[in-house]
Amino acid sequence: EVVYLIVGKTHPLIIKHQGERYRRGLVELAKKLKVDRHLQFKNRFMALERLVDYIQAADIDLTLHLKKDQISSGTLAKSIGAGKVCISTPYYYAQEVLADGRGIVVPMKDSERVAGEVIDLFSHPKKMEKIRSSAYEYGRKMIWSNVALKHLDLFSLLKKKAKK
Repeated sequence: EVVYLIVGKTHPLIIKHQGERYRRGLVELAKKLKVDRHLQFKNRFMALERLVDYIQAADIDLTLHLKKDQISSGTLAKSIGAGKVCISTPYYYAQEVLADGRGIVVPMKDSERVAGEVIDLFSHPKKMEKIRSSAYEYGRKMIWSNVALKHLDLFSLLKKKAKK
């Protein structure tokens, strides 16, 4: 019953150097492993509203980057803000955002661990709910209106210090 969605266009730099070879290889591998009926590619740019629809529909968000120095992830930020359970590799941004029970960090290139965590989460709905709740609470801090208020607080503090 699980459907694994891969949402979004291939990065332009990958297209430039490899074309769609990687994506086509994934499709072929899924057929070879006989899991292709559980895999769907949404190979197009997504407007924010459409991307949010996919995030809202997901039970788990996977952000499995291969480089630890990944600066950020808009998808991860949106998923946390929506209170989704996220599993990620340990790039810097994910380690910070998913700390303290807000998500799960797995080693890079460890597909067995990813699969194990997904199975564990679906087997333990209370654990999923606890992670969702923690992620949602943390995500409230990242909403633009709250970020703007924090900036106003900072500006007020700086103004007071400048007057001294």
